[in-house]
Amino acid sequence: MTFRYAVYGLSIYADSAIPGLFPHQESDSHDVTIHLRGVPDSAKIDGEFEQLSEAVDDNGQSLVRAARSSDPSGLYFRYSDDTAFLINDSGSEIWAEWRPPLTLEDTATYLLGPILGFVLRLRGVLSLHASVIEVDGQALGFMGAAGAGKSTLAAALAQKGAAVMSDDILALELGQGELFAQPGYPRLRLWPDSAKALFGTANALPKLTPNWDKRYLPLDAGPFRFQSKPIRLSAIYVLGNDGPAQALTSVEPMKARDAMIALLQENAQGMLWSNGDRAREFAQIAELVKGVPVKRLCADVKAILPADLADAILEDFGTTEAPAHV
Repeated sequence: MTFRYAVYGLSIYADSAIPGLFPHQESDSHDVTIHLRGVPDSAKIDGEFEQLSEAVDDNGQSLVRAARSSDPSGLYFRYSDDTAFLINDSGSEIWAEWRPPLTLEDTATYLLGPILGFVLRLRGVLSLHASVIEVDGQALGFMGAAGAGKSTLAAALAQKGAAVMSDDILALELGQGELFAQPGYPRLRLWPDSAKALFGTANALPKLTPNWDKRYLPLDAGPFRFQSKPIRLSAIYVLGNDGPAQALTSVEPMKARDAMIALLQENAQGMLWSNGDRAREFAQIAELVKGVPVKRLCADVKAILPADLADAILEDFGTTEAPAHV
């Protein structure tokens, strides 16, 4: 049995149901085939593994490593929990495998985040590590380091009526001279402390996987909305934890050069790059910065309620005009 999905602008065929994705039956064609029943026995690892993460597990091992593979030719990614993915050179096929007690739900957390993000880059799509919401028919992206509060801010905005478009990846497509954000999947992942701050208790939300305490906010039922169609990207906010100690926020337009540096830095973590990849993404981000305002949101996220951060974004966005770089 084949399962069909659409995520980040990609049409996907899979040999098993993928947790968190809506079935999508509009087209018989597809961009990517996902095999969730193991990596081919014929696959061979060529050369040494490259460390892709500065973070390490309890054994001092990099959280993710990668190496070239042959038969099929591509890249082999192995996470420290032994979850593995093989992606062919064209980004048209993905194989995945994992070991008990891990489950398909655990594997999907990697697949729907960094793995499909890498596939988008292989296919030449500008893909930023960001959460995305819709306000008044326009897409807003939030970038920042791990722990900066991207998903928490998106959830707080969802409580105020915004639709969530993507939790982990901002995939962009050029159309009629503008950049359009592509929808992700109808879930928003939240750490227990964020779930508690937003909903009173972490147990208000279901666990993302049986083996992990992270939670998710479902967007396909109840009061929260999912934006399932591409819409124009109108602004990007870069989140920082370097705000004042008191509960204040500042939202400042970034100079074009500073915006480019920030976006390139936030997007470079944990990736394998060829010179061609770097040059292409540099050119894509340069075009993005020309037409889309990029602003820095500075705040002490531990001292400010998520709802207050959401209000600061909504107030600022109401005054944003593109281009807003100074």
